[in-house]
This record gives sequence, C-alpha cells and structure tokens, in this order.
Amino acid sequence: MCRVRVQSFWKGLNRESQEFWGVNMVLIDDSNDRIHAFANSKYCDDLVKDIKEGEVYVISNFKVKDYLGDEKYRAVRNKKHIYFTAHTQFKKCTNGGLQIENYAFDLFHLEDIGKLADDNRFLIDMVGKVKNVQELIKIKKNDVEKSLFKFEISNGSSSVPVTFFDEFGQLVEKQFGSLDAKNLYVIISCAKVGRYEGTPPLSNYPATRVFVNPKHYSVAELKMSWTEKKKEPVKPSVEREEVVVEIPRKILTVKKIKNLPANHGEGNVFCEVTVKRISDPKNWFFRKCSGCDLELEHEGGKFKCSRANGCDESGSIAIIFPDHEITKIIDKTVIDLHANCADEAEEDKFPEILNTFLKKKYTINLCINQDNIQKGSTVYDAHEIFLGPEEGDNFDPAGATVLEVADCSIVNDNSTDGNGNQTPQTGNSTNMKTKARKRIEPVAFSTSDNSMPPPLKNIKVEKIGK
Repeated sequence: MCRVRVQSFWKGLNRESQEFWGVNMVLIDDSNDRIHAFANSKYCDDLVKDIKEGEVYVISNFKVKDYLGDEKYRAVRNKKHIYFTAHTQFKKCTNGGLQIENYAFDLFHLEDIGKLADDNRFLIDMVGKVKNVQELIKIKKNDVEKSLFKFEISNGSSSVPVTFFDEFGQLVEKQFGSLDAKNLYVIISCAKVGRYEGTPPLSNYPATRVFVNPKHYSVAELKMSWTEKKKEPVKPSVEREEVVVEIPRKILTVKKIKNLPANHGEGNVFCEVTVKRISDPKNWFFRKCSGCDLELEHEGGKFKCSRANGCDESGSIAIIFPDHEITKIIDKTVIDLHANCADEAEEDKFPEILNTFLKKKYTINLCINQDNIQKGSTVYDAHEIFLGPEEGDNFDPAGATVLEVADCSIVNDNSTDGNGNQTPQTGNSTNMKTKARKRIEPVAFSTSDNSMPPPLKNIKVEKIGK
C-alpha cells in the first residue's frame, strides 16, 4: 500500500483509431520520488470518474513491473512502473500523514536540449522565463483547422523555442493572456523534444503540463539570477583632480551697455569702472574724459571733451553695490555700519569707510534687466565686484644694486684646552723615521710679563658684486 499524490494523469489512446487503452498517471510519494502508473481500460471505469490532479490517494494491491526497454516518451526516468490489476484499490486519502510536495520535477539545463533531442525514450522537464510570445497561429491541414502557439523560454544565457498545438496551445495562450507577460516563469513538465529544421524545440504530448509561476525553488533561483544579470556592473570610481579653468571675461564698455539691443534679454555682463563718487547728501561729482583726463563739458544734454576729436567710450553710470559684495571688501555689513552710529545725530551721517572705494578700478558683474533695456534706466545693480589687477614688485635683475660688504677681520684663536699637553709625542707614536725636533720647555704664565704678543694677521675680504 502506498500514499501518493497525483501530479498528472492522461488517457492513453491509439493514435490512429483513437481507441481508449487506459489511464496513465505520475505519482509522488512523501520522499518526493516519482513513478509512472498505468491502469488498463478494463479496471479504470470508476478511476476516470473520481481521479483529480493534485489530490492525495491511497493505492493498494497493485503490481510493479519493469519496462521492456523499447517504450518511447516515458514520463518518468524510472526502471519500474506500477500496473493496476483487477484487485487494485485506489481511494482518496482521508487520514493525515507525512507531507507530500505539490510538484516533483526532473529538470534539465536548456543547454542540454541538443543531446536530449536525439533520445526519444523520455519526456523532459524544463524551467525558464517566457519571452517572445507570438499570437496564436491558425492553419488548415487536410481540410482540418489546426492552431500553433509559439514562444521561448530562457534562463538568461540560453533560449529554447516552444510550440504547443491545437487545444493545448489555446489553453496556454489564454492563461498567458490573463497574466503579466513580462513576468512569466514556467515549468514545462513531460515535454516532447524533437528536431524541426535543425532546431530542437519543445512541444506538447498528452502527458505535458505547464505550471505558470509555481512556488518552486527552481523558479525562485531563476528569478534571483535573472535580477542579478540585469544589474549593471559597478564601475570602480577613479578620483579625479578638479582643475579650475578660468574663462576670460568679456568686458563691455559703458557705451555698449547703454546701447544694448532690445532683444538682449536679462542677464549679467562685465564692465571695468573707476568709482568717481558715492551718492551722499553733498551730491558731488566729477566727469572726465577717459582719453585725456580733461573735464567734460555739458552741451545739449551730452558730455563732450573740449579737446578736438575727443571721444569718451566709457561714460558714466550709476551702480548699486550689494551688501554682500561691500562686506567682502571692507569686512563690514550695513548693520555694522549702522551700529557704529549710536547717536541719533550721527544716524544719517555718511560712513567715511565707504570713501575707500573712490578712485579705484573695479571689474563689476552687472545685472541687466528690462528697465535698463526698454526704459533706458542708467541705474544698474551689481552682482559681483572684482578688484583691479594688483601691482607686483619689480623683479628685473638689471635693476638690482650691488651689495657692499664691509671690511672685517678674522682672528685666529691659538688657545688650546687643558688636555693639549697629554697627547702622545709623534716620535713615540709612530715607527716612521722623523727628523730631530727642537725641544721647547714650557714657560709658566706670569701677569708681570710685559712682553708684547705678536701682532694679529688681518685678512681682508674683497667686495663681491651680486
């Protein structure tokens, strides 16, 4: 007696006469082993009525036979199969027992399909992701209407074509149509492998079953590997040193700024200006020619140079300096300047520190707006203020002066330390032959000695031109 789950069953028919031969089954036990069972048409009248795929049954009084070896398209790779007899009992299990899995497959790699196509003894199981689904193809053969449903299954590196025929293909096509076509994973069980125009496709057989998105470990592994293959490889980041490229500014004259066309639009431009005055209650000003520094004369609403052919390309405009740019130059904000005027009497007094802007050249990033272009306003807002180029020191070698070195004397110090007399004599410390030397007896130092020391030698240092 065995307790088994029916994974699939199908009727055995004569291909030509369509005579009913019996019922075939794929059974699974609690060890996840599979075996093929066959019930002859003589003993399966009640069996055909009651059997359902996926249900658990108890089978007893059956025979186990060996395959003869010449059978084709066997559903299970097992040397033995179960054979029903007149005494076999096949009943639905009503008592509990060990868990039996819903599915059991003998999966093959897609890359092995070429070898499997040359062996027609067995049907095979394969898992893959569905892609390249085609519309149902309807044809007529010998005045009989037939249909084909084609698609491919892939594991990410290899693909296998699949063709299902007639009613079976229509059922699978209908099932695919009700699901997300981009996320279809299938296990095709007991598929037939053949060759068509050199390509080994999978096709359906009476035992074939298609499990769409089943809860099986092989589908979970395929989804995981498919996701990892889609991920782009992480490129090693290479630290690059940022190089600041200074783009030369385009400097506009005041004349060009005032004559900007109407279609110029709002934006920023650069101009070089020299601060001539700062608007204060005294309202003083001075206009001079940029070419000769003469004061300009006001004639007919325009300023002209009194010198012949004089021309003023720069002109005069009013610029509003922003607080943040003033702070960068004088290191004080408007609030700081206002706070210095503690007394009410000095609150309206013009800050003297702002006079530091006078008579200095600046490059200013001006904000050009519609009032300047269309309405002719000569009051401009400064966006950035840049100081003019600083004057560096003169490093011309020709202009360097010769450094005079004063005369100095170098005194030779002939004094010796207290251990000077303790050194060994040369005559006693070497084997070399030496000439006789005159011995000089040391004389004790006396403060009463009035003898003059020899004069010191003066060494002059020449002047060296640098």
